[in-house]
Amino acid sequence: MTELMRLVDTEQFARCLKLGRPRADLYPVDREQQLLAIVQAQTEIAAARPEPEAVMRIVVALALEVIGAQAAAVEPAGGGQVHVLGTTTPHRLDAPLVHDGNPVGTLSVYADQPQAFTTADSETLTLLASAVAAHLARASAQAPAREHAWDDPLTGLGNRHAYERRIAHECARRGRDGGLLTLALVDLDGARGDGVRRTVAAVLQRWTRSIDGVYRIGEDRFALILPGADAQSGRALAERIAERLVDAHPLAASARFGVAQAGDGNPELLHAAAEAELLRPRADAA
Repeated sequence: MTELMRLVDTEQFARCLKLGRPRADLYPVDREQQLLAIVQAQTEIAAARPEPEAVMRIVVALALEVIGAQAAAVEPAGGGQVHVLGTTTPHRLDAPLVHDGNPVGTLSVYADQPQAFTTADSETLTLLASAVAAHLARASAQAPAREHAWDDPLTGLGNRHAYERRIAHECARRGRDGGLLTLALVDLDGARGDGVRRTVAAVLQRWTRSIDGVYRIGEDRFALILPGADAQSGRALAERIAERLVDAHPLAASARFGVAQAGDGNPELLHAAAEAELLRPRADAA
């Protein structure tokens, strides 16, 4: 914790708290909780040791929390996927992500009206950017070494090892902080082959959120980890994906789905519940 606190300039943060001002149409934020939120997020990142994409997901969620913005985004330096949470607008506030003098990316928040952000927001966003830049830099530097261990070479999705790590992390977080968590398993029907598997992977990525986890966990099986979603939302997503798969490949790819909502936070039980639904005979097969 001492090392984490050194990353957060508490005196600078105190100055942010003293600035104060009306929040316009932004969501109200309890500034006395902001420092704690930043430190807790750093602890979460350090404990999970996630890949760069997961770090960026945590950072954009934290930016929404501590600023009270309408949307937040992280754009990596040198290109790459931009991670966005919320609906972006032209009214934005940026803070550079810099570690050891090297640019890591840009952290941005968005408001629904002009001049909604003030000096207090700028100070807080800069503080947040400085606190998380080192974590993002380390994750990016280690990514090439982890690529073989955690990525599926055919589809580019996370593999079974990455899935097991993420589902354990999400279940532990749910057990600690509460909230919803749903798992959807996807098993290919009918036509198979590498082309079909790549198409399925692309469709799954296209129709899930940036905070979701998409994995290939078997030859013809995929998994979707859906933080903040209930079982009803997971089944609605499965229906949309099933419709898109039919049109996405010349062989009319199809799949079966098993959806389960987390109960007691046990990842093995959650996976077993989703698999039980996946393997349950369908009414249209009778």
